Amino acid sequence: MFGFTTFSQTYVANVNVVDVINKKLIPGQTVVVTNNIISAIKPIGKIKIPADAKIIEGVGKYLIPGLTDAHVHFFQSGGLYTRPDGLDLRKYSSYEKEMDWVHSNMEDLLRRYMQMGITSVIDVGATYSFLKQRDSFVNKNYSPTIYMTGPLLTSY
Repeated sequence: MFGFTTFSQTYVANVNVVDVINKKLIPGQTVVVTNNIISAIKPIGKIKIPADAKIIEGVGKYLIPGLTDAHVHFFQSGGLYTRPDGLDLRKYSSYEKEMDWVHSNMEDLLRRYMQMGITSVIDVGATYSFLKQRDSFVNKNYSPTIYMTGPLLTSY
């Protein structure tokens, strides 16, 4: 049996790289992404870009490391009706209805994280329904990496 691997490269040309280690901005860089991993960062002209390459033009843009939101609760989506213990609005809309909305709009929520540069999230008290749903978003290019601790034992 023979195995074939897909090789892909993307070039981000002439981008400003934010170096968070050295706390500086490095303008005019070409970043090579090989199979979803950054494989090279060099000044413009120091990397030969193939004619048929996928190129993202980086002029006027900034490339930063992926951000992590280290404390989320998907069951408390930020919606108005997700915290009846804090502000009880159940007479207007039920908590169950809010959770149904969150589950059915989870893909959109995850896309928004990625659009903001958040590439990893950690749900520190997930419900079983979100643990189960998480599996459907593994390896989706629109989803951050999702880590979950499992259900809360108590909040007191």
